[in-house]
Amino acid sequence: MASVRESDTSLWLHNKLGSPDELWTPAGVVSLLSKDVVQNIEGCFRSLSSPVKLKLLLGVLHLPRRTVDEIKTALNVILTLAQNDSDSWVQMIASIIKTYPESGSLNLELEDQSPNAQNVLIDLKEKVSDCDSSTMLPLECQYLNKSALTTLVGPLAPPIKHFQLRRKPKSAALRAELLQKCESCLFRVTIYFAAFHFCHVSCALCFGAFEVYSMLSSLTMNDTSKSVKVGSPPNQVEPTSSFSHHPTSCHNCCPTSIHFNFVTLSLIGL
Repeated sequence: MASVRESDTSLWLHNKLGSPDELWTPAGVVSLLSKDVVQNIEGCFRSLSSPVKLKLLLGVLHLPRRTVDEIKTALNVILTLAQNDSDSWVQMIASIIKTYPESGSLNLELEDQSPNAQNVLIDLKEKVSDCDSSTMLPLECQYLNKSALTTLVGPLAPPIKHFQLRRKPKSAALRAELLQKCESCLFRVTIYFAAFHFCHVSCALCFGAFEVYSMLSSLTMNDTSKSVKVGSPPNQVEPTSSFSHHPTSCHNCCPTSIHFNFVTLSLIGL
């Protein structure tokens, strides 16, 4: 029965943690590592694949401290098995977190214990030595303000100018400003001539209407000159023309249009 339970746990862990798309253990692994599951892992740890073992060991760091205290014994057994594993990376990760269940801290003294750690440190030292040491500052420098940083490491070298932007000459800006003013002036002149033309047409229409009215008035006077007012002497003829009451100029004939033209000119500022 125990072997069946261990095989089921092994298959279940491969389904949950065996995805090659996720190389790091997500924080959601906490919900998987219950007390019963960790106890079953003791019997099937050797049958797990190396990626699942690594994710399982890194998932221990996501567990709350109370859960770690509850399953401390089972975790120590798993870490002991991992330190004797055939995979060197599983051994190194187990060596780093072997002190975590007891003290809550990590073991970082790995130079004499793991050949992988030694190789990684050698590669890092080579990479760092290839860099310019003047650009590498201590970690505490990120907490200093500008004056304190200058006091500690001295003034920083100014950045190197690899290129210089070419700015437009002043004549180009002046030319653009003049073109803008010319366009504005041309727009004003166009509006002025349009308003002037409208005024001229309005005046012409007023004069035409006045001429037509004059002709009609003269015809009316000729037709009514023969009419005699009732009760007046026979030879007395009263003209029926009211010519004096009608406009005699285009200003009096169409004052609304003239007023509109002046308002238009005043609005455009001319």
